[in-house]
Amino acid sequence: MSNRIVTRCASLLLAAFVVAGCSDDEPTGIDVLPFDVSPISFAVDQGASKQMKITGIAMSDVTWESTNPAIASVSSTGLVTGVAVGGPIAITARSKANPTTDLASATFQVNAVLSGTVIQRNTDNIISLSARTRYRVFIPEGTTSVTFRLLGPNGDADFFVRFGAAPVVSYSASNNTSSSCVSAGAGTNESCTFTNPAEGTWYILVDPYEAFTDANLRVSTTP
Repeated sequence: MSNRIVTRCASLLLAAFVVAGCSDDEPTGIDVLPFDVSPISFAVDQGASKQMKITGIAMSDVTWESTNPAIASVSSTGLVTGVAVGGPIAITARSKANPTTDLASATFQVNAVLSGTVIQRNTDNIISLSARTRYRVFIPEGTTSVTFRLLGPNGDADFFVRFGAAPVVSYSASNNTSSSCVSAGAGTNESCTFTNPAEGTWYILVDPYEAFTDANLRVSTTP
């Protein structure tokens, strides 16, 4: 056998060895797990609670920590409670097996619960007003759409809607955002709609430009 043939055979055997060594079935020695917490960013009312969730690891294998328990505390099971108004603060998940390593974090803000007449979703609320009055309603998790509507037979009312804080009495177009709205049409026929609204307390300020009676204030949610 010539040296050329020997060299060629050796090269083919070496190439086959390299290909076999690069097989997808070989372990890489790197184990990557997707750790995700939810919610990732949230505003909770003072005194209210929100349960954290995590994927990629069992909840029983996780510890939770708040960067400021005086604002928002978190239990060993991941239940976050708004203690005092403030934030944002971080809620961090760590593995019990490796407590020095952060798995994932979420940001929390604690909102004040403002005074206001409480109304229920998907319920007619008949009101008559001659002065500004504030209402509040809780929008739950999973709501895909919410419409605030005021409809009455007389007078002229404007209304302002805002999530988590007192509505701003402003007729500027910049007041219409994903978390606030102004409706100031003629008469008592006002509405604001939000898609995928934030979970929590929303506030409605009704401002009678002219006093009105027997108007229906309704907050309709889907689902």
